[in-house]
Amino acid sequence: MLKRSELTEKLIGRISQKSDKPGARKSARLVMDEFIQLLIDELKTSGEVRIPKLGALRVVEKSADAEKPARKVIKFTMSKDLREYFQQG
Repeated sequence: MLKRSELTEKLIGRISQKSDKPGARKSARLVMDEFIQLLIDELKTSGEVRIPKLGALRVVEKSADAEKPARKVIKFTMSKDLREYFQQG
């Protein structure tokens, strides 16, 4: 499994390879950073973000129990396309 930084670098590398323009790697990093910030901002304001062909991220309130206080967590629900891919075997 890739670490978060390795995944980010791999994605940036793939995006920049698709372009023959100078500065493509820097542009890819900017797009990645903006995408992540957009996800964070949308989760804070609306509590849900849908990403086509991937799934949905939702903020869910977890109730307190004996060990942990009440808190907010992110729940991921796979899209139909992604679910079908994993069900094929």
